[in-house]
Amino acid sequence: MNQEDLAAACGADRTYISLIERGKMEPSLTKIFDLSKALGITGSQFVRMIELEEMRLKELSGEDIEK
Repeated sequence: MNQEDLAAACGADRTYISLIERGKMEPSLTKIFDLSKALGITGSQFVRMIELEEMRLKELSGEDIEK
């Protein structure tokens, strides 16, 4: 699924999806549920995937990932 399709499926703009992907925007809890529904997963699965990715990046960089 590309950004445009995801944006349409969750009622957002493609640029908003891009900002989230690049870590420039943090989605609201409501938008997390909209995104997860569009992706066919639960909100908790979505959040867990983000947590696992941040842990992986932290291990690779040896640094804390803070926003």
